[in-house]
Amino acid sequence: MDQRRPAPEVELLSEQDAARVLARASELDATHGSIDRVADLRAAAVEAGISSGAFDAALGELRAERRPVAPVLHGRAPRALRRWLVTTAGAVVLVAGLLLARMSPAPARPPMLEEAILLRCLPTADALALIRPVLARAPDTRVHTTAQAPRVLTIRAAPEQIREVRALLDRHEEPGSPACMRAAPQ
Repeated sequence: MDQRRPAPEVELLSEQDAARVLARASELDATHGSIDRVADLRAAAVEAGISSGAFDAALGELRAERRPVAPVLHGRAPRALRRWLVTTAGAVVLVAGLLLARMSPAPARPPMLEEAILLRCLPTADALALIRPVLARAPDTRVHTTAQAPRVLTIRAAPEQIREVRALLDRHEEPGSPACMRAAPQ
C-alpha cells in the first residue's frame, strides 16, 4: 500500500475545503500579526480570489458587530433597576451587620464562683430577701438551699458579688444585731 500524498501543486480541493483552508490560513495569519492593516488584508483577499465587493461586505459586517449598542430602556426599567439596587444594598448591609456582630467579641464576663455560706442568726427567707438585689445585678447568678442543710446558702456568682453578699450578711448577723438577738435563747 502506497500512502503517498499528491504534490501540493496538483492536489485538488473541493470549493468548501478550499474555503476552509483559506479561512484557517487567514486566522493563523491574524494570530501571528502578519496582516494588521485593512489595505494589506484587502490585497491578500484579492490575491486569494475574493472579490472586492465581498471583502467590503465582510468588513462592514465586522465593523457593525464592534459598534456598541446602547441598551433600550423601557418606561419601567429604571424604577425596577432602582428597586433591585435598593434591595440588594439592603441585603448587603444586613449581611455585613450580621457578620460584624458575629465577629465582634462578646463582653467579657467575670469568672463565676460557687460558695456555701452558713447562716448564724438570720432566717433563710430573710437572708434571701436581703441578698436578692445584689445577685439580680448580673445574669447567671444562682442561690439555693437544701432540705438537709436549710441554714446553708449555696451561691454561684462573680467574686465581687460574693464578697458583697458576705459583707451584707455579716453586718446583719454580727453579735448584738437584731437578727441574732431574736435567735438567741432567753
